[in-house]
Amino acid sequence: KAVLDWYRKQLAKLNIQLDVRPTDGNRYQEKIRKGNTQLFFYGWKADYPDPENFLFLLYGPNGVVKHGGENKINYANPAYDRLFERMKTMPNTPERKAIIEQMIKIVRDEAPMIFAFNPRSFGLYHQWLGNFKPNSFARGDLKYRRIDTQKRDQSRRGWNAPVVWPFFIFLIGIVALAIPATKYWRARERAIIAVADKEDSHTLLRTAYRPDFSEEDAPTETADANLWRPVVQANAALDEASEKTRRRKHVDDGGLTMHVDHGGISVPSKQLGPHTGGKA
Repeated sequence: KAVLDWYRKQLAKLNIQLDVRPTDGNRYQEKIRKGNTQLFFYGWKADYPDPENFLFLLYGPNGVVKHGGENKINYANPAYDRLFERMKTMPNTPERKAIIEQMIKIVRDEAPMIFAFNPRSFGLYHQWLGNFKPNSFARGDLKYRRIDTQKRDQSRRGWNAPVVWPFFIFLIGIVALAIPATKYWRARERAIIAVADKEDSHTLLRTAYRPDFSEEDAPTETADANLWRPVVQANAALDEASEKTRRRKHVDDGGLTMHVDHGGISVPSKQLGPHTGGKA
């Protein structure tokens, strides 16, 4: 749209009103074949790099309406046609160049078409690629290109040299993160073990006091033995008290209660009377 607006403004300076009418491809080709046009856009890309492939577009016998050729504007000039017939088969000599310049002058003077723009393209290629020049119209030149494999390999080695310093930085970062994480993990494990040991010791002290417990039942590992030592001592005390109770016998004789304790008889003083001592 910007380009069309520019054309409209430029033609307005010549008191020409430009009315743009878009059309589809088939309708466009039909108008071109019949010559039913006033002003239209048309482009051309050369088949081969020679001036003849551009200048033949204005050759009269190539008119599209009468001859079905590539002369879409149906331009016909006898002088131009004669020069073209001489030039098209000549080798690239100064004489041929002079004829081409005369033909271009005729086209510029009569202006059968407006040359809007000539695009430029840029290409980048490596030094090891030879027999090649970027251009916008030559095709099929792949088979003519040459590659210097030694220079290419040398360039690749220079480009693809391994860069190892990012790996070491990454490794240092991993180690820097792993050290505090390991310390935290170990501290957390020690805290969990301490809490578990405390809970286990309370459970053992609460459940292990039984008369049939002996030192053979306690673990032999050093850490577990230290944990079980209070249990062993407590059970030993219970065994001693139980033995004393077992050795004490109760004797009932006519209402007289005597306790035999370690070879002696203990009699309550209230049952022996005021004249009897507490022990016989």
